[in-house]
Amino acid sequence: MVEAKSGGEALVKLRNDRPDLILLDLMSEPRDLACRDLRSASDVPIIVLTSRNTQQEKVMALDAGADDCVVTPFCAQELLARVRALLRRASSTENPRTFESGGLKIDFDQNTVSVWGATIRLTPKEFELLRFLVANKGKALRHRRLL
Repeated sequence: MVEAKSGGEALVKLRNDRPDLILLDLMSEPRDLACRDLRSASDVPIIVLTSRNTQQEKVMALDAGADDCVVTPFCAQELLARVRALLRRASSTENPRTFESGGLKIDFDQNTVSVWGATIRLTPKEFELLRFLVANKGKALRHRRLL
């Protein structure tokens, strides 16, 4: 378990460690901003914990990139069930280490892509999208899932 006291600290730790799941409960910062930053840096499942039981708060968290939103106080068993569900879904799209097809070579450990030997530069978001597409090859994916 890795703990961070702010969204910025979480981003730094996310670069060094890849957690299986993020529980986001920020009282001092806008949750949607921290969630957007974390989502743009990684595809790790995110559950936002909120004390505001409003539709707007939940929609804002989900639109910011959260996979789920839980209102406090909550039942610990429900939270654990939601964690297990997200981890199951995440493990079903486990990322391969490398991928080759024709002249395309992707090394997911080194974050490199080459086509017929020429290195292709991708932004982090482009690389994560490519990783997701390779992990789900042959599957029809909804637009929302890609986002």
